[in-house]
Amino acid sequence: MAKEKRTDLQIRGIPASLVSRIRARAQRSGQSMSQFLTELIQKDLDDRERMERWLEEVRNWEPISVAPGTDVAKAVREAREERAEHLANVARGSRERPRA
Repeated sequence: MAKEKRTDLQIRGIPASLVSRIRARAQRSGQSMSQFLTELIQKDLDDRERMERWLEEVRNWEPISVAPGTDVAKAVREAREERAEHLANVARGSRERPRA
């Protein structure tokens, strides 16, 4: 596997107190500040991308309509029970979907 191309990045105007915190965290983890910040930025970007994909998925869910007077807490409990039953079935190898 070929090595990924590297480049330098300079960030101006970082508060000295922040640099001290970064240096201390890098030292505690046994890394240089560059290594520490590279991993920190990569993890943050990965997390943000994962969250954006999840939010897009949630935005595409069908809205749930609730009739006036519905006991919402009871409906949530029932949905959780159905979900738990479905997951138990999946764990046992069954593909049966929960009741709608």
